[in-house]
Amino acid sequence: MSPKSDAVLLALKVYSEYNKGMTERGFGQTIAGPAPLRTAESDPLSAPIHQFHLVGELERKIMRHLRSAIFLVISTMLFPVASLEAASPPTALEVAGKSVMLLITPYSMGTGTYLGGGVWVSAHHCVDDLEKGEEFLMYNPDTGRSHLCKVWKSNAASDVTLIVSATKHVIPKGVKLAQRDVMVGEKVTNIGFGEGLHKDPMVVERRYYGGKVTSFTGRVGYDKNFWYCHESAAISGDSGGPSLIVIDGEAYIIGTLWGSNSYSDISVCSHLSELRELIRR
Repeated sequence: MSPKSDAVLLALKVYSEYNKGMTERGFGQTIAGPAPLRTAESDPLSAPIHQFHLVGELERKIMRHLRSAIFLVISTMLFPVASLEAASPPTALEVAGKSVMLLITPYSMGTGTYLGGGVWVSAHHCVDDLEKGEEFLMYNPDTGRSHLCKVWKSNAASDVTLIVSATKHVIPKGVKLAQRDVMVGEKVTNIGFGEGLHKDPMVVERRYYGGKVTSFTGRVGYDKNFWYCHESAAISGDSGGPSLIVIDGEAYIIGTLWGSNSYSDISVCSHLSELRELIRR
């Protein structure tokens, strides 16, 4: 039953209690409208002492129901109650998205993904302006907290970097790496913060976008390190974000985003094998 229906029933109950109270006080079986309450001062001989006690209890009961009815009506107008039917468990991609954070340096902004153990992965070009050991932030929009970080390992050729936390905070569960590289024709989903930042620098919102992997060729000198995904245009701020595939209800990282091919509808991503190689070093 909805809160408004509850309020209506309470209101009817209030009237019923009120009508019952009026009847017990001798005002007749039918009440045309609210009548003034009779008191000992107005009619001291009309009721015995025990009836005054009964009237007081009825008045308190009526006021309690009335207060509840008014509260439900007003509160549900100000704060609408969410339907239980509308609630649904988060998808595998939404769960993984909780580990995707905004990378903030003095020179640029990008996207990074928490892997667990105090380690993130992002794009090398998001941090290549930093001095060795220079600290920067990974911002979690879900908690409103930032993690002070620094570069651990980086590879410019494959545009991947590993980032470590310089502080100890409660961090969400990380995203696992897939056990294989991506395949042509496979559908992937990228996550990044670029779109929100372009609308408003103060808007920190994750964008989910994706498409099918089309090829493993592209920029001269980088062919072996990257793969390409059509119908999946990235914009500035998405760099370093994860490319994800879903296997058996769980999302896995299959690559990291370099960017777009001249701002076309093609996303360019680093192979997962490049990231694995960087971790092994």
